[in-house]
Amino acid sequence: PKYLFSFPATTLKCAGAPQKIMWILEDTLRQEGSKARESANITFLTPGGAMFGVKHYSDKLEKMRVEKGVNAEFNHKLVSIDVPNKMATFMNLKNNTPIQKSYDMLHVAPHMSAPKFLRNSPIVDSNGWVDVCKTTMQSTKYNNIFALGDCTNTPNSKTAAAVTSQAPVVVHNIERSIDGVPLDGGYTGYASCPLVIAKNQVLLAEFGYGGKLAETFDRKNGKWPWKYIGTEGYLQQRFFFVLKETVFPYVYWNLWTKGWWYGTNGTLKPNVKVQDKVSA
Repeated sequence: PKYLFSFPATTLKCAGAPQKIMWILEDTLRQEGSKARESANITFLTPGGAMFGVKHYSDKLEKMRVEKGVNAEFNHKLVSIDVPNKMATFMNLKNNTPIQKSYDMLHVAPHMSAPKFLRNSPIVDSNGWVDVCKTTMQSTKYNNIFALGDCTNTPNSKTAAAVTSQAPVVVHNIERSIDGVPLDGGYTGYASCPLVIAKNQVLLAEFGYGGKLAETFDRKNGKWPWKYIGTEGYLQQRFFFVLKETVFPYVYWNLWTKGWWYGTNGTLKPNVKVQDKVSA
């Protein structure tokens, strides 16, 4: 059977999601036996030029892809689907040539956008996202408007971890704005993507603007005491899976939604001030 997994040509919620389910399928087939895996043709198709937007993690995923025998078609955008005939048409973005691919199963990550009421408002950019300063999260059009989350045009990965980092910055800067003093709270672009790479393993990606690594568990630059856990190895990947499967859902429903959780700072409110004033 042919399994196709596509990636949308727009900004999307959780950039790792389109391939997480692919790795779960690959691992499931492998556990069912060599015959089940060998008979499966798995292909990942993305408009991008690599497996992930941050090279550090993309290199790891590319190595794993090759080792597990998963195909990849880079610079390919899904443009149409013929459901009755199970045929998907992709556009090769390098030469603008349409390519048809048959499938037995097609996993589609849909195009995403800000809500219509925002897209039709005067606070968005030309692409329909709320136009804000990527550091202060203040609107570039109206000084009394701040925004956070997936609706903004900040160049970060759209994840709950990103919103968690943005929220204290927005609160801090709104208070500064009310007081009539310069804004000095800054968002670094931090986002986290727990990339599921097997039924019980996670590659934990943490990074900020420009793909700069911001790994909590990194033994050299991570946060104490979590840095002693490390990021490399099977045991670490199993630990990160437990975090995603058990810890994060509990934290989300019992702490995060009540405003008691600050991401990598836990329940301690972070210092969001930057050294230099970033906006008037």
